[in-house]
Amino acid sequence: MTDLLYTTPAKVIKEYLITNNYFDAPALAAVWPLYTGHLPDENKDSACLYDSPGLLDGTVLSTGETIEHFGIQLHIRSKEYDDGWLKANEVVVFLETVFSQEVEIDSVSYRIENVYRTSSVNYIGTDEKRRFEFSVNFRTDVKPV
Repeated sequence: MTDLLYTTPAKVIKEYLITNNYFDAPALAAVWPLYTGHLPDENKDSACLYDSPGLLDGTVLSTGETIEHFGIQLHIRSKEYDDGWLKANEVVVFLETVFSQEVEIDSVSYRIENVYRTSSVNYIGTDEKRRFEFSVNFRTDVKPV
């Protein structure tokens, strides 16, 4: 049986990215705020992580543990095309170096075993305010400690 996660993988990765100064917490007067599940319509450079379909990779027979690679999507919105593209690629390079890192959320510790990209950085167009939008998909192994 898989250990119970008390928060979503997107929130765990969000906390890790904020802790490592790739984004700011939304509650601050942030330059690059990072949200989960919903990207507010504020007029600044910002990003959001969404939980997305993952991959079930079988069961360990000796323990009954289900191997699950959780899906997450990073959505970046920027007033400048080059700034959005660069931010997305900086995050890709950083997340691909993750190996067995711990994050604490609400007094619960989680271990991010790894993060791997399942798509390239995609330009997905502009929104109604002519801000440029990019997305990139990942899978991650997250477990409570």
